[in-house]
Parts: sequence; structure tokens; C-alpha cells
Amino acid sequence: MQAIVVTFDRLATTALGCYGNEWIETPHFDRLASQAVVFDRHFAEHVGVSAGMGFGTGRLPKDASTRPYEFEAAWSMLTGIAEIELDLLTEFDVLPWSMMLNKTSRTLIAARHEPDPKPDEIPFACLVRAACERLVVPRGEASRIVWLHSAGVPEPWLPPEGFATLYFDEYEERGCETAFVSQDNWGTHPAAYAGYASLLDHWLGELVTAVEAASKTEPTLLVVAAARGCDWMTLSAEQAKRSVSEEALSTSPESPPSSEEVVEQRDKVIEPLIPREAIPLSDTITRTPLLLRLFDPGPFSSEFAGTRSNRLVQTADLSATLLDYFQLPVTQSLSEGRSLLQELAETQSPREMVCFTDGAGSRGIRTAEWSCLVDDAVSADAAEPAAKLFAKPEDIWEVNDLSGQRRDVAASLVARLNEILPAAKAERHSQ
Repeated sequence: MQAIVVTFDRLATTALGCYGNEWIETPHFDRLASQAVVFDRHFAEHVGVSAGMGFGTGRLPKDASTRPYEFEAAWSMLTGIAEIELDLLTEFDVLPWSMMLNKTSRTLIAARHEPDPKPDEIPFACLVRAACERLVVPRGEASRIVWLHSAGVPEPWLPPEGFATLYFDEYEERGCETAFVSQDNWGTHPAAYAGYASLLDHWLGELVTAVEAASKTEPTLLVVAAARGCDWMTLSAEQAKRSVSEEALSTSPESPPSSEEVVEQRDKVIEPLIPREAIPLSDTITRTPLLLRLFDPGPFSSEFAGTRSNRLVQTADLSATLLDYFQLPVTQSLSEGRSLLQELAETQSPREMVCFTDGAGSRGIRTAEWSCLVDDAVSADAAEPAAKLFAKPEDIWEVNDLSGQRRDVAASLVARLNEILPAAKAERHSQ
């Protein structure tokens, strides 16, 4: 048996065709989705500096400021005891939680996110090539996990020039010409993000092809997931100012662009424009891709191929899934997550809610019908928590705060949030 795991530090669901995007080309993600299970409600528990810690530890945050070093990756220690090989392939520029894994081998891919790299030299391409080499090497009867941990779309978004300009026509049709994008703004333009997403998709296709070939000799599980998303269609006012070309400003150096000109230019740059204030724990950040494909001649893989799941799932569920797949015990001492295989089989009732934090004073709780976000920094001096409430799934972009109209719902969700994921400040005062 073998499992192939692909985790990205950053990848937005809104950039993928299988999650509803209609203009960015991601045919390999879409093809995988047609053969796999797509989880529509996968949420990261932590999206700050410790994003993805649930992948490595299988643990949920203790409070709003939980750091990954507070946990051990007990589940991966068990796989080592069971003599399941874990080959970890990582990039330089990735979050450190993967270091906690109990590894048989670790390969640090000698590739960084450089400006204008060649398409076959981006770090994820190097990871995929290394993984493909491992999949064809003969080995014994031991089970294994081949884990590719990638930064995903880097910050700033700097794909090769051919991919960076791939989608500028989409924006030029809305009045945003390439000339309006300055060198400082290039790496944060939505078209550049779209280009990098398509490039990741290409290399994912190479990997899936290799996994399909390797699965002909043994049962194989493929999981693709991300630790956090990105609100990639939003630019700040300052970024919008920088997006005005130097040539345009040089015609009148003593007259900087007016606020009206900045707004007009910003609207051109971020089309399609979604007028909303930045929310640290919005769905675009906390809801991330999760696809699971089982290569197995049994009924399970054929029953769920090409389906979608609306169950609430979390990043911590990956560890429980791997334990379950390799027929190892899934206990709370090993993983606080649930096996996705059991979620699909519906052997237990669905989660009612998931909680998440950015580790910097913002917390959130998500149900099938509501998203409630709390800013503890603002709440500290307020009579009531500074909560925002959004109806789901109707309010996709979270522009209609209903906390004033549905105080009962907001109060109930905040109370549950305080029970499950308390504010760090409140917990310290109680000690």
C-alpha cells in the first residue's frame, strides 16, 4: 500500500475550475476532481504563521495563539513503528510544521522562488520530478507515504513571464492594460496569481500521471490539500497607487494621482471587483482545496469517484485518514481529526462546526449555515465581542454582516467558539 500526499502552504479554491472558477485553466485539477472526491467545506484550523500545523500534528489549536511546537506528531511516530516509510520532499520556502513528521527520509529540494523562473524550474516542478523518480524505484513489501510539501503560489506571485501574462487579456477586456502594472505591483496582480495557479496545475498533472502508473501494482491513496487560501482578487489602496504606471505619473510629477484616480485604477486592476473590507478569516482564506482519490479495484473507490462532499472537514483530518488507510488505530491521543474515508462512508454523524484562528487575535467558527468571526483585539475593550456574522452559502464574499439582526445566532456561536477555541488573553487571565 502507498499514499501520495501533496500539501500546499497557499492555494485558493477560487482559482480552481473544480471549485467554480470559470476562466483560469486548471484542467488537471479538474480531471482529478472528476475521478476523486472533492471536499467543498474543508477548513484550515490555523491560517497564520502556523498554517498547516494540523497536517503535521493531527492536533487542533488549544487557543487562539497556539503554535505548532506545542504538539508532537504522534500519529507519524506510529507509522514509523508500523514500518511505513515516509519520504518527505520539501522546498526551502515552506512553513516549518513538516519538520515534526517522523520521516524515513527527507529531501530538501534545492529550488527557491526566483523572479521569472523557467516553467520547469519552479520549486513544485522539482518536487514532482523527485516524486516521480521515487514512484518508479523498485522496493520491498513495506508500505510507504510519499509526501510533497510545497509553498504553492508564493508571495509575491512571480510565475515565468509566459504564465504571468497568460491572463492579462482577461483584464485588458475590462480596461486594465499591462502598461498599468508597475514592477512593484507585478507580483500582486490577480492575472499573475492566475498564471501561477495554471502552472501548478500543469505539474500536478505530471504527478497524477505517475501516480496512476504506480497504482497499477498496489492500492494507492492520493490526497491534495492546502493549508490556507488567498484573497487574491483584492488589492489595497496602496497597491493600487503603485499600479499606476511610472510613465503616467511622469507626465505630471508634482501632481500625484487623486483618490478618485486611485479608486478608478484599483477597480481596473482587481476586476471582477468585489467591494468588501478585508477580513483575516474570510472563506477565501480559511476554506482550502481538498481532493482525495483512492486507486483500488474495490467498491469504495468506484462508489465515490467523481463525487463531492459537503461535510465539514479540517486539515487535522489528514493524519486520521492516513492512519485509517494503513489500518492503524485512530485514537484521540494520536489525532484529533477524523478519517475522511469514514466521513465518506458516513459511519459517524457529520460535524456541526469547525473553528479556526490566525494566531494574532482573530478567531472564527463555521457551520453549514453560518460563519461567525471574532476580533479579540477589538473585543478586549468592548462590552460585547466584536463579532461578524455571515449567512452561508449565500453570502459568498461576506459582505452582509447580520450580527445586528441575528444577535441570538451570533451569541450562540460566540459561546461555542469560546468553549472550543478560547481567546488566548481570556485563558491567561483564568490561570
